Amino acid sequence: MAEDDDKKQKGPDVTVPSGYFFVPKPEQLIRDYLNHWITGRPIEELRDIVREADVYGSDPATLTEAHRAYAHDGKSWYFLTVAKWKGGRGGVGTAGRLNRCVEGGGTWHNSQRRRAIEGYGDRQAFEYRAPGNKKTDWLMEEIASNLPAAITDEGIMVICKVYLSPRAKEATPDEEERQETNVDLKGANIYQFQMAYMASKDYFSVNPNHNNLLH
Repeated sequence: MAEDDDKKQKGPDVTVPSGYFFVPKPEQLIRDYLNHWITGRPIEELRDIVREADVYGSDPATLTEAHRAYAHDGKSWYFLTVAKWKGGRGGVGTAGRLNRCVEGGGTWHNSQRRRAIEGYGDRQAFEYRAPGNKKTDWLMEEIASNLPAAITDEGIMVICKVYLSPRAKEATPDEEERQETNVDLKGANIYQFQMAYMASKDYFSVNPNHNNLLH
């Protein structure tokens, strides 16, 4: 039993060989990161791996851009944060509900029910909805500890994995070109649009008789 307790208190070895990736299990995130933060133990050596930030203070694109250098695999970030009570401080004594709204109008919607992490705490999955309830490619897993000290007047101290959906795709060169050469047809006639489109494709360089094609 004492050995198990020692394992829960021991911090991670942050010196790893080249080629290793940060893919922690939920219980490791609680034991080696979140519980250190909750109990006030030094986490300086962990700051390049897990960041302290207000996850609900801005939309995920803005949040992750501010911490771009700390991305794991370029598409996932880990943050120590406080999930705040609805109604502000002291909410635990009233409704006890957490505020999932993001400054700017977005919201984190739960996409799965909360699941237990045996012996450590629990976790819950969320998806980010932009203002107007628009779906996005941003997802989050919120992981909570079973330590009583995690619950404060402000909210619950948690660790969050914020990441892009595996289904999110980067724009292809063709898509980027279409975006760059897009012409607003409002107030423009079809001839202007055709001319702009063909110019973007170097059409004139291989079709010297183009003047005959539009009439």
